Amino acid sequence: QYYPNYQQGDCYAYIAIKRNSKLHLAHAVGKRLDIIADYLVWKLSQVLTPPTFTHKLEIYTDGNKQYTTPLLNNFRKDCLIYGQLVKFKKNRRFVYKIKRKVFGNPDYEDIDTVNIESYNAILRERISRLVRRTRCFSKQRSMFEKHLDIFQAYNNAIKEDSNHETPAMKESLTSKKWEWMQIFIFR
Repeated sequence: QYYPNYQQGDCYAYIAIKRNSKLHLAHAVGKRLDIIADYLVWKLSQVLTPPTFTHKLEIYTDGNKQYTTPLLNNFRKDCLIYGQLVKFKKNRRFVYKIKRKVFGNPDYEDIDTVNIESYNAILRERISRLVRRTRCFSKQRSMFEKHLDIFQAYNNAIKEDSNHETPAMKESLTSKKWEWMQIFIFR
């Protein structure tokens, strides 16, 4: 599932994570424009195995309509299961939410963004430039992207859960926890 999550001035970070393993798959930084959503979905298509009729790709997002076209441009519609969780607010306070089926036939119980919202909280606590009302903001978009690249490496290969497994270990991408030096010298 992926979900746009951070606003910094008028710059957003769009993050894609895998629901079960919390593997950080891709991210894109920019304004809420179609081209940024296109770039994120394209990056996602580059790291995932192409979905098939028997192994469909399940994607759950917020109600942002910018994802529909890039998903159809990068994946076959009949190989997708796509649902949206649309939240409604009044005076900046949550009022109610609606679950919407977009492609395929997702179960309503599966349409949720709780995992990415939890990941948002982790990012906000660990990356100073994502804290609200702070002086630690990115002056350049490229530096913001590089910071997210470093956090992606940390999250996927170094950070362990309670079972002493990293997201990369859960996905069988590696057999051991990595150290920072291994990441810095990896080619």
